Amino acid sequence: MFRGPETKRVENNPAAMAGKSDGKPARSRPVEAILEGADRDSPVNVATTVSRDTDRPPDPDEADGGTETVSQACRRLLRHPFATLVLRWNWKAALLSALFRGVLFFATNISAGLPAAVAAMSKEFIYRVLTSGFYGAFTQSFRKARPAWLASLTLIGFLPLFQHLLEFMVHWLGGTPKLLVSIGASVGFTAVSTLFNLHAMRQGALVVGREGKSLGADFRQMPFIIYSFVAWLPRQVVRFLRRLGRPGKPVSIDQQHTRASDD
Repeated sequence: MFRGPETKRVENNPAAMAGKSDGKPARSRPVEAILEGADRDSPVNVATTVSRDTDRPPDPDEADGGTETVSQACRRLLRHPFATLVLRWNWKAALLSALFRGVLFFATNISAGLPAAVAAMSKEFIYRVLTSGFYGAFTQSFRKARPAWLASLTLIGFLPLFQHLLEFMVHWLGGTPKLLVSIGASVGFTAVSTLFNLHAMRQGALVVGREGKSLGADFRQMPFIIYSFVAWLPRQVVRFLRRLGRPGKPVSIDQQHTRASDD
């Protein structure tokens, strides 16, 4: 059994504990290896010798965490952009965005001729395959942020500014004929699709990582998700009108939980 000074020598000189005395400097060993060589009954305080690096990058499957504020989601994104955006690259968003927007650019440029429409569709498809996975990961990182309206405004305010600037440059350099019409239609599509994707991700659909499901399972949820998304705006208007009609009325804790779940 190792006690007193012997325990200290075991921690500081692993080579001595392994029965070696060749005079070479001892190499550091993990705590598990020290415990295997030491007596199981020895009073080794592992809690005092093991420290955790609290600044390590998070597991991308744990990055969402539980319910958080919008500011906390922003700080986590700024501190760990690689884990949040790269390791959780959303292939579902990349695939669906490339398909839908490719059709959109084809439709807005068909009046310029079939070759021009196909060229615009191809450029948009490639651009969205390369970039929309990151935009989807960005949206997914806010799916548990509260309040929901502030998370939605944050996404709508940031994503169109950045992605459509790049989109404009791609099609301007590529010579897309109906450039302004195409970008305008794409901006409108982004406003709706960002809100819908965030709403769907709050329901557990279009999510990648540990909490994600197959794309087929996501599609089976779509009828309910579309219905709840269409009904979301009228509910918000009715709730706002009710608050205006009952100023100063105290809100119970149960009502606060109900409102938070609806958001």
